[in-house]
Amino acid sequence: MSSKLIKNVFIHSVALVIAVLIIIICSGINCTTEPSFTRLVITGDLMGVIKDCSCPHGQPGGLARRKTVFDNIRKETPNAVFIDCGNLTDKNVNQELLRELLYKLQYDVICCYMCDYERLYSNKTTKLNPGDLPLLLCNYIYDKNIETLAQPLVKDDIDPSVLIISYTSQSILSGTDSTAISKDNKLLSWEDTINKYGTQSSKFNGIVVLVCNWDYNDTDMLTVPPTIIQDWKGLDVIIIGGSGFIEPEVKRENGVITVYPGIYGEYVLILDIWSENGKDISKFEWEVIPTETVMPDSTFEVLIGN
Repeated sequence: MSSKLIKNVFIHSVALVIAVLIIIICSGINCTTEPSFTRLVITGDLMGVIKDCSCPHGQPGGLARRKTVFDNIRKETPNAVFIDCGNLTDKNVNQELLRELLYKLQYDVICCYMCDYERLYSNKTTKLNPGDLPLLLCNYIYDKNIETLAQPLVKDDIDPSVLIISYTSQSILSGTDSTAISKDNKLLSWEDTINKYGTQSSKFNGIVVLVCNWDYNDTDMLTVPPTIIQDWKGLDVIIIGGSGFIEPEVKRENGVITVYPGIYGEYVLILDIWSENGKDISKFEWEVIPTETVMPDSTFEVLIGN
């Protein structure tokens, strides 16, 4: 056998051994290079309009159409995270019916305004308790009865895991400029909210999402703060509810992915995010679905009535 042939046999043997070793190693660990994927589904500004509405300040498609959109998304991505940004209610709406419909929509998080909370649970005859809806009220200081609602949501059954923190501006209150909700409850300021949850967000091994409802008449909160990356270490996404952009938009602003769901509840906004290391966002895409373009869910139509 020639030396050249011996050399070729040796090279092929080494290559075969390496390939076998790679197969053995990869059978015990995850060698995939596919980035992890999470879908956030975001709504806001229902303003108590349950039915189809041609009015300029409310959900033109109605909650029956939103239910259809949600069902379609869940068929495609069962692990999607559903978030509502608040401004859900109106003082003239049937709050008990609204609670039932919201419950059936199966949100993961509802970052309600203070007035939403008061209206949804002011009726003591309600069939649902506060804990039956996934309300997230992180910058509220509570009495002992509702203290657990102040805890951020951790979704660790998806990859990457997601931490959601909420903040409601002090200027969005039910008819008063006071920070007091009741004799026992009040709102934390932006700075105090950062101090309370900043360490948790910086240490979280996953995607950190901050949902903010602030009043754009407040000159201190007109835009995403330029120091937000320094203030909220580890923050990846900020979702702006309230009276912000009329049309939905997603863009990078001051170093974070900033989501404006739009107002009047016309759209369901979908934000798809990919992470190569399970902690930082390496890619994102977004789209919106106008609710009035889909057929209403028949079960919701029966509940809502004429």
